[in-house]
Parts: sequence; structure tokens; C-alpha cells
Amino acid sequence: MESILKELGIKTLSSGLECYDRLMYDGVPCGMITVDCGRTSSGKTILNLQKAYSFIKQTESNVLLIDTEGGLLVTIAGWKSRFEKRFNLEQTGIIHINYKVKDGTTKWVTDFNKESKQGNIIVTTVRDLFKLYDIHGSPISLKISEEHGKFDVIRKPFTYKQNGKTKEVHEELPIEQTPIGILINEFKISAVIYDSLIELFKQRIPSTRYNFPCRATLLHMLLGCMQRIAETWYMPVIGITHTSRDPADKLKKREVPSALNVISYNCKGMTLLRIPYQNPESVQIYDRLNQRELTIWRHQLKPPLSEKYTIQLTELGFVEVKEKESTESE
Repeated sequence: MESILKELGIKTLSSGLECYDRLMYDGVPCGMITVDCGRTSSGKTILNLQKAYSFIKQTESNVLLIDTEGGLLVTIAGWKSRFEKRFNLEQTGIIHINYKVKDGTTKWVTDFNKESKQGNIIVTTVRDLFKLYDIHGSPISLKISEEHGKFDVIRKPFTYKQNGKTKEVHEELPIEQTPIGILINEFKISAVIYDSLIELFKQRIPSTRYNFPCRATLLHMLLGCMQRIAETWYMPVIGITHTSRDPADKLKKREVPSALNVISYNCKGMTLLRIPYQNPESVQIYDRLNQRELTIWRHQLKPPLSEKYTIQLTELGFVEVKEKESTESE
């Protein structure tokens, strides 16, 4: 596949985990969206932080992480020196930045800056649903109908402040002119990671059958912005999302990514990080050994769950466990 991708001119970046690269397109593809999913505490954030440091090593530039759950800076603090050791990075920086009004003008404001010439992790914490769409140049509001408490999405003009005056833009902004586009250009971002895609929907919009269209609309809008970022700057754009038990599976062994239909329609590569649920003993063994099973949910050339790799969380991040080693451990 590698030679075909090169002939087509498709560039990939290594995730820093060989089996993940084999599952995907011989690496994380540029110019398109990929998604990693798994249940809470499966290791999705650590796996993608590992990718971020791998990207820094390869591109010698910065990676943007959009934190919608909070607490990402704490995770980075715990893993920064370990990933620097793993990828032979002498010193990387961390920059925490926020989009807000300062001195009468809406702009990106640096809250914490420990910059390095070797590459930086740029983090923006977005814990508000409306702010998430503001920074992508697609402001929204939610209208609640009297019937069933149904939510409807209303698209608003892009509003910002300049020299103390409020200004509105009614036409759709090119992605380069949106706040996130300005940030990408200013800091020379080489990849963007969203952790997570649907957390803010869960917090704001009740999970009822009346509100699934609203959630789907919002996610389509976000994924559309992500795709424009991937294509405009020809970079990897990665989303992280949760899984839940398949209600049709009586034994509760099968995990289903949240918003699977919407996400799989918009992205070409999707992986699942999970603890196997064959029997209680296997769960305990995998959990005790910090092991996970990495599989494919969606790929243009591979059927779902067609390949499985065992990976283990070590002091330096996730590493592949060979089948023989995994069997002996069990």
C-alpha cells in the first residue's frame, strides 16, 4: 500500500506505534480525518499524545490539541518527559492559549508559555459548546421547542470585537480567516487533535430520540470544519470519541463508537481501542498488564475489526505486544 500512496502523492506521518501505522495507511494520512475511539480510561488520550510527540519529531513544528473535556494539561505534564525520551527530543514546549476578548479585541491570548524551538504542544481548552463553533468561524445558538424539549440548531453571523467595537460577518468565512485558521498559521501547526468530538454535545443536549438530528447536525458541522483544515493545510486531523456497549449484544462484548454513522460518513480511517470481553479472566489479565486490543472500525480497504493487535501501556507509552509474548503472559 505504501508504494500506491506515494504514487498518488498522499503523505503520511508515523503515529509512533508501528501496528497503528499498519492498521491505517502506513501512518496517519495528511489531508483527511481519522478517528480513534474507545471507552473511558482505555488510553485514547495517551495514544494521541504519543502521536503528537511523534509528529513533532518528524515535522519539527507544533501540534494543536483542542481539549473539550478538561484535564489534558495534567496528562501532558505526566507524559511529556517520557515521550521526549522515547522520540529522542531534547526539550519540547507547552503553550496554553485561549480565544477571548482582551483590550477590546477578540484574539488568541497565551495563558501559559514555555516555548521551544524543537517543537511545541499547543493546547486550547474549550469547555463551552458555543465557543467550539465560534473558533471555527461557525457560531450557533440552540432553540428549544415547546414540544418534547427538542433542540434546533440556528446558524449565527460570526461576531468579534475590534478596538472595543462589535463587528459581524454574515457570509461564511474561509477557514484561513477563522480564529482556528489564524492560530494554525501563526503557530505553524502540523497536526490538529480533538479530544473529544462529542463531549460538549452530551453536556448540553439531552440524549433523546428527538435530539439525535440536532446532535448529528452539530457533528456534521464540526467534521466539515475539520476536513477543511486537513485539506487546506494538508495535515493530519484526528478526532477522539467514546464507545458504548451495543444494546443488541446480549453478552455486552461488542463496543460501538458514539455517533458511528455520522463519523464514518466523514472520515476514512477509524480505530477502536478496547479491552477484550471474551470472559472475566481475560478482562482481568489484560487490565492487570495494562494491555489493550487495537482494531479497525472503518478503513477504505479493510473490513471492520479485520486486524487485531495487542498493545501495552509502558513507562514510555504504548508499545506493540507480539502474539507469542501476549499468550505467554496470559
